[in-house]
Amino acid sequence: MGIVSIAEAKAHLSKLVERVVAGEPVQITRRGKPVAQIIAVPPPREPIDIAAFQAAASFAGQHTLSLRSGDALHLAICAHHGATLCSLDDRLADAGAPLGIATTRL
Repeated sequence: MGIVSIAEAKAHLSKLVERVVAGEPVQITRRGKPVAQIIAVPPPREPIDIAAFQAAASFAGQHTLSLRSGDALHLAICAHHGATLCSLDDRLADAGAPLGIATTRL
């Protein structure tokens, strides 16, 4: 984390913003004591597509997998994005293979 005085922040605000956008929070001090912090705005979250909900319903309907609805949705979102699902849950990790979804048991 970068630490700058108020005077320095005023003089170099554009450069500080560039550092923050690059992932480095910046703390601003007054007389050596922290008074503020600049952090990047998180990127907007992507809404869950209706197709993911439909796929989750299909996965949850396969009773041999014994999937809970939230687990089915996680698998459906991974399938939609081509991602690997990482889980500590054996049941969830085991359900990926029959559905053609890559999973990793942690």
